[in-house]
Amino acid sequence: MKKIDYKSIPKPIDSASERKKHKKEAEKLANYISFIRNNAHGDGDRKLLSDARTQAFSILRKQMQYRLHPGYIIEIRPTERQLFLLNSVFDFVNVVGDLIDRSVDKAPDTNSFLLTNKEYLYGKFGINGWQKYVRFLRAFVDAYKNSDMIYTYLPGGDNCTLSADNRIFIPILGLGLINAVNERDVIIVKQWRKHEGYRYLPCFDILKIQNKFYVKINIKKMFSSSEKTKIFYKNFLGQ
Repeated sequence: MKKIDYKSIPKPIDSASERKKHKKEAEKLANYISFIRNNAHGDGDRKLLSDARTQAFSILRKQMQYRLHPGYIIEIRPTERQLFLLNSVFDFVNVVGDLIDRSVDKAPDTNSFLLTNKEYLYGKFGINGWQKYVRFLRAFVDAYKNSDMIYTYLPGGDNCTLSADNRIFIPILGLGLINAVNERDVIIVKQWRKHEGYRYLPCFDILKIQNKFYVKINIKKMFSSSEKTKIFYKNFLGQ
């Protein structure tokens, strides 16, 4: 099993210059999100939308590394079977996401939205496809309309976990254990728990952006900021 030194992991921002730099990045992120969420995106601005999402995703991942956003995103390497399952459901998810992207109303009633577009989705995937994946579409619309819409994603269900051998367990779709592209990313999340007082919630999200799949680990503080700081310095100084 791979091991990494905690001291090699990026630490929380603690200098004024770094905070200022990341504040500017946060402002850029807010502008990208505003563009994504506050406009109906037709065929004419699809490249602008794609570019905005790519830039926003890059900033978001960096924010997470420095604990400026509650989560951590890990690129995954699905097996052939897992990739088939993911592509099958995301074919539907992306079509529905595109319908929302094109709409002025970015927070529709889920059932009304799917009912309104039912015939269109039948035409895209057939009645069998609709019946097979409609519950995932409901979960997606519920989640997507309340998100920043930087990426399309699907809630991974309850009981998600990180395994002892640093793989990611996702129960939905029968995915099971999935390898990370970089095992270090899984270890970092575990190190945060051990050294900084964070814990991950057992409800991960599966993301797709630029034809790559990721898992977002949702993070929550176990301790107050002052307690977390004490833990950090105790471990960092080896006391």
